Parts: sequence; C-alpha cells; structure tokens
Amino acid sequence: MHAMTAGNTNAQLGALVNRSEKTVRNQLTHLYLKLGARNRTEAVAIFMRMAQI
Repeated sequence: MHAMTAGNTNAQLGALVNRSEKTVRNQLTHLYLKLGARNRTEAVAIFMRMAQI
C-alpha cells in the first residue's frame, strides 16, 4: 500500500514485488473489495484514514 500511495503504477508495483502487472491488478481488485473501495483513489484514502488511527 505504501508504494501505491506513492503513485506507483501497477507495472512498477509488479517490479517491486516480482509479479506481473496482471497479477498486481488482480490482487488490487481483491484488496478494493476487502476495503469496500470502488477504485485505487478510494483505496488509498481508506488506507490513509486507517493509518492515522
């Protein structure tokens, strides 16, 4: 999440964790569902709120 909040693309995130861009995209989709977010921006906003607690 920290790398995502820094503005990295899916391809950049994949390179960081040695996964393909498609795998990262699929994992982020599952993460959005768990967070109740509709998109990347909402997921980052939720993460930032949770980090402040």
